[in-house]
Amino acid sequence: MRKYLSSVALLLFTASGYSAQAVISSQRSSDDTVYEVMATNTNGCNYDGYEDLTLDQCHAYAFSHGGVPEYIFVSQWYDEPKGCHIHGCTAYFNTSPYARANIESAPVCKRSIPNTLPPQANPESYLVNNARTNWCADGYEPLTPAECNMYTCFTNRPSYEAGDWPDDPKGCVISYGEDQIVYFNEHSTGAVNDVERPVCKPSHQFVLDGPKNIVRTAVNTPDGVILSPPTDYRLSFTIEPLGTIREFGNIIHFTTGDRMNKAPAIFFSKGSTKLYIQISTDSFPDPFPTHQSLALELNKSHEVVLTVVGSTSTLSVNGTPEVKSITARSQYAKLDVYVGSPWYEPANAIISDIQFFSTPSEIARVPDLES
Repeated sequence: MRKYLSSVALLLFTASGYSAQAVISSQRSSDDTVYEVMATNTNGCNYDGYEDLTLDQCHAYAFSHGGVPEYIFVSQWYDEPKGCHIHGCTAYFNTSPYARANIESAPVCKRSIPNTLPPQANPESYLVNNARTNWCADGYEPLTPAECNMYTCFTNRPSYEAGDWPDDPKGCVISYGEDQIVYFNEHSTGAVNDVERPVCKPSHQFVLDGPKNIVRTAVNTPDGVILSPPTDYRLSFTIEPLGTIREFGNIIHFTTGDRMNKAPAIFFSKGSTKLYIQISTDSFPDPFPTHQSLALELNKSHEVVLTVVGSTSTLSVNGTPEVKSITARSQYAKLDVYVGSPWYEPANAIISDIQFFSTPSEIARVPDLES
């Protein structure tokens, strides 16, 4: 544990207005370095697609958050993560060879592979929900107490408390009342009110708004890279078929890096606009089709949702579901995401609103609410 600070340390605060709803999940420097704040209780940047920061880059990151680069605090701590990290809303650079994870500290890393998505939600991408809500929006999940504490570093409310308050929303909450603080409500149910708003983290693993005409992507240039992807997930998108082709027309392909793996892959069938979906499993790495839909009407938008949880796979097209059984799937280290597979002809279609995220049981759908 630290027993002192430098006389001029780098305090990291960024303003977050009353209406802050979604902020960027990464920070790009003037030299195009992309920084990510990793999860608390981790040590360094041991993730595929990320590297440790140098001392100069740690200065740059802190300066981009309002710090003074000449005064970053450098020393050796055996109970803090190595290299650049945040502790108590202050940036530090740890040179100890015995560095280790700390529940109150988060490493800062730089992206080394283009399009790589962080292995977990970045504090700057957390969502402040509307007043009079007590849950997380679809695609978001609750923060842990450590994540909530770290969130104070990215708001204009640097005070943090934890306790049991039955009249406030449960979990991580930001106050717009007299207190103006971030706190973690340990009450088991909590309650809605007018001044406290739940803070949630995105469980999205891949998002592409579009619209995008589907084209054949080059090998090794995916639209995104997902680290530690979930085995239970929800993939949704809007598709507008413009015509048919003689071959299978690929729409989107999640893969470990080759033609055979499909985790999942979605096509139009040969000569039609029928969806043809394949999901690789441990038993069938090169799978048979899991789902085949009816033909989709040309020049019309269709809502497609594929939900894979446990031993079932559910395909919903325009609100009509079809449930199929599916065998066990192991977790992959990473997945490349291609909108238009490099190994197949592209579907003649326009795609938009792609979202891929894990489906933990605590995620709940939010009804329409007034702000």
